[in-house]
Amino acid sequence: MPDKRDPSLIPLSHDHHHGLVRVFRIRQALRATADLEREAAVTRDFFKRDLAPHFRAEEEVLVPVLRECGGLGGDALSKLVDEHRMLERLVSELARTITPLRDVADLLERHIRYEEREIFPAYEMRVPPGRRGDVEAAIRRILERPADEAKTCDISDSGSVSARRSE
Repeated sequence: MPDKRDPSLIPLSHDHHHGLVRVFRIRQALRATADLEREAAVTRDFFKRDLAPHFRAEEEVLVPVLRECGGLGGDALSKLVDEHRMLERLVSELARTITPLRDVADLLERHIRYEEREIFPAYEMRVPPGRRGDVEAAIRRILERPADEAKTCDISDSGSVSARRSE
């Protein structure tokens, strides 16, 4: 595995970091059994603001290029998309009940680890370097994150996580 991610994948890897912070916060709240309704609401907002565009970028850009370049078999790519749908369903349930919070955290962490350990290395091995600039541009367009605009993760004393664009 390379020391650093290919630049075309960095926006997605940054999102993965923010997703793991969200997992951490959910698990903290579950251990403390504190303000779980608020945690469910923050998670729903995080999904809408961050995960939904992230999933769209993967499904519209990454999956097709991996299929085209033979980076992974259909089962691996189907698993990726199936987990997106499962996370969507679990997060939508959070509007009615806090019960799926643990399942959201568990699946989101497994999903991120799968992408970082399986999907991204396959991309880096199989997608020709000449194609990666177009991939990055398409990902950044969907995420509405220009190349010079990095996203940061703020963790306030209250334990909430908010994503903002750095100055």
